[in-house]
Amino acid sequence: NIILNNYEFFKDEFDIVENEVLNNKTFKQRAKIKGLDEKRADIIPAGILILSEIINHFQITSMIISGYALREGIVIDTIQKNDENYNVQGLSNIRAESIKNLAESCRFDKEHCEHVSKLALQLFDQLSELHNFGNKEREYLDAASRLHDIGYHISHSQHHRHSMYIISNSELLGFNENEINIIANIARYHRKSHPKKNHNDFMELPAKSREIVEKLSAILRVADSFDRTHYKLVKKIKTDIKENEVKLTLQITNGIPEIELWSLERRKALFEEIFAKKIIVNNLEPST
Repeated sequence: NIILNNYEFFKDEFDIVENEVLNNKTFKQRAKIKGLDEKRADIIPAGILILSEIINHFQITSMIISGYALREGIVIDTIQKNDENYNVQGLSNIRAESIKNLAESCRFDKEHCEHVSKLALQLFDQLSELHNFGNKEREYLDAASRLHDIGYHISHSQHHRHSMYIISNSELLGFNENEINIIANIARYHRKSHPKKNHNDFMELPAKSREIVEKLSAILRVADSFDRTHYKLVKKIKTDIKENEVKLTLQITNGIPEIELWSLERRKALFEEIFAKKIIVNNLEPST
């Protein structure tokens, strides 16, 4: 059976299903439709018509199938009606909550990953003219930054690959399959090998998704290098984009972060390859 939770479908795909269901007028005809549960054959036309009205009224172009159903909605609605102060934890931002839950279920350095996320988002925001991404991609980078080390839960060796495996096989609520695979691949490429054409998990992504993985994993590598010791020595990053280079000013604490600077030299190649600019630490400033 195909698992449809978090599966995204588009209006033109729905229109095909709608026509097939409504053109089969009898129960027996509908029961023969491939993929349709015979037990649903009598009630499916009503559901199709309701969904069709919703899609057309709100001009919806695509929808994502929820892992939850009517029964969960009734339970939550009943609880909230009986207790106005009751709040379902994470319901307002289920995507962020699912990332948090996955991270906390694994053995990893939470403070390090949160700090790397902070640095990665600083770079993302300041390098917008280079990557041309928006809030959706920013969320992917945040998620991958928070999850990039969860592979330690399995083994230190090849932990980047273990991180990818855990993420891609987890139910991240609110994310569709392609988004989960993007996040998993970004985490996988935070160290070691660059994305390559002989990497099946990478090449199976759509072209646009591969571009997202390349650019965001390049940014994540730089951010992660600036907390190589896990001591949060680099507090803030300022960027200055030039024609052929990106100059960085680092706000630091407790002296020169020599190991972080060494790590950057080892891990900046993907950034320089993807964005076609040298990356240089131009200045160190004491953190105030």
